[in-house]
Amino acid sequence: MAEFGGVDVALLNVGQGPDMSMDQVSVADVSRIMALDHGTVVNCLVPLVAQMEASGPGA
Repeated sequence: MAEFGGVDVALLNVGQGPDMSMDQVSVADVSRIMALDHGTVVNCLVPLVAQMEASGPGA
């Protein structure tokens, strides 16, 4: 923030899939990947929204 100012655009595109055949993937594998993908978006989105709200409209 100090170096570049406010956020104008944020692309929170996260995705990772199993590096194996789907017939070898376990429920634990899928759960781990989903938690990683969801957690990454949430951990970036929540602070970003707070920063944008603090900046005020049109900032």
